[in-house]
Formats: sequence, structure tokens, C-alpha cells
Amino acid sequence: MNRDLRIGELIDSRYRVDKLLGSGAAGTVYLAFDTQLGRQVAIKLLNLDLSEGSDAFKRFSREARTLSRLLHTNIIRVYRFALLPEKTPYLVMEYAKGISLR
Repeated sequence: MNRDLRIGELIDSRYRVDKLLGSGAAGTVYLAFDTQLGRQVAIKLLNLDLSEGSDAFKRFSREARTLSRLLHTNIIRVYRFALLPEKTPYLVMEYAKGISLR
């Protein structure tokens, strides 16, 4: 089960949640606005069962660190990997407007 973000909620005193983009097995993705840098971003909120210290969380953390180092036009940039106050992991990523992959 995911912790839902509210439209208008401010994450990390910086990212304003603007819209739900979609959800799936791993989590939920929101369109947000970075109020410090003035740009749209995507926030992926991971499922609560990927708790800190679990193998899934460790894998995801490694993946986030690796992706944050890659620079390529075909790879979405990862800007931040952190935990909400209740320990729900989330990613802040580059927002790429486009069509659904469905």
C-alpha cells in the first residue's frame, strides 16, 4: 500500500505536488514543481513494503545512486533520493512530458 500525496502538498519544503501521473506495482508517480529551481519534476513514491533496510530498498537505493551519475539524453535524470518523515522512500526525477507507455 502506498502513502498518497495530496495535491498542493510540499515535500522537503521544496517540491509542490501538482498532479497524479500514474501508479503501478512499485509505487506512484506525481508531477511536482521544484519551488527552489523553478522547474517541473516527477516524484516517484515507493510502496511502503520497500522499507528502509529491506533488500528491495537497498537495491533501489543502489539503482538511484547509479542513475544519478548517468548523463544521456535517453535516460531520465535522478535529482534526489530520500525518505518522507514516516520513512516512505521517494525519488525526485527529471520530468519528461510524453505519451503513456501503455
